[in-house]
Amino acid sequence: MRITVRGWGRDLGETEIMNAAIADAETPPDRLSQGKLYKNLDHSENKRFTIVRLYGSADLRLGGTYLLKVELSRKEIAELFFDTHKGAMTRMIQSFIEDEEREDRAQLLAEIAQRAERRRQRLAQEEQTEPQGS
Repeated sequence: MRITVRGWGRDLGETEIMNAAIADAETPPDRLSQGKLYKNLDHSENKRFTIVRLYGSADLRLGGTYLLKVELSRKEIAELFFDTHKGAMTRMIQSFIEDEEREDRAQLLAEIAQRAERRRQRLAQEEQTEPQGS
């Protein structure tokens, strides 16, 4: 992974902020160390909220050293994969992911419908148990 910056108003050429192999990234400990790359997978139990965070140090000419953080969602990772990979196998993987997303949406809609039905039943039951006015 290579991260660079380039001046917007004053273009002095490209400056490399970081050049590190994601495969070498470590799971972040309680305390981060300068010069190392860390990778953390958050919310892996929920596909819609899964995010990968990459952390590393960067020496910048802004008066100090900064912690650099890159965040990629599961969807962004898939988009990058499909942008860089072609062929029958890739199309097959893409169709599996699309099927999985359709199933997830259908399951979510079914859960919403179930909650709405339970609420409707609860409201109907409350109406029946309310004392009648005289």
